[in-house]
Amino acid sequence: MIEAFAAGSNFELYVHKFSMKTADPRINPITANKIKQYGAGVTVLTTDQCPYLPDAVDIFDGAAAELGLGCQIIKLKSAQQAQNNGVNPNGTFAVLYNGQVVTSKYEKAEKFKTMITNLESSPEKLA
Repeated sequence: MIEAFAAGSNFELYVHKFSMKTADPRINPITANKIKQYGAGVTVLTTDQCPYLPDAVDIFDGAAAELGLGCQIIKLKSAQQAQNNGVNPNGTFAVLYNGQVVTSKYEKAEKFKTMITNLESSPEKLA
């Protein structure tokens, strides 16, 4: 097993090749320009992959409203859209705020509001 690709500190792709002649798999690159294309405010990228995501979207949308922030919800409908969203190698769910990835996990409303508050005061405090 070898590491084929690392995308930041949260995602790593390992491969066990049956033939060394086969090309390494890859994850499409994540760039600041791709992330910034989603604009200001809260953006939720979602898919139909997981039955819990509609609830997560509602939680993030409601928490953004409580903070007085707009929230755009973008449903990725194809494998190509998910692979090329430019935000998250997982591709199925991500939440952004003002051009920064906040999380790619289901979070409770209070934790999300704390993350946004921390981002507002210091962009380095994301987590």
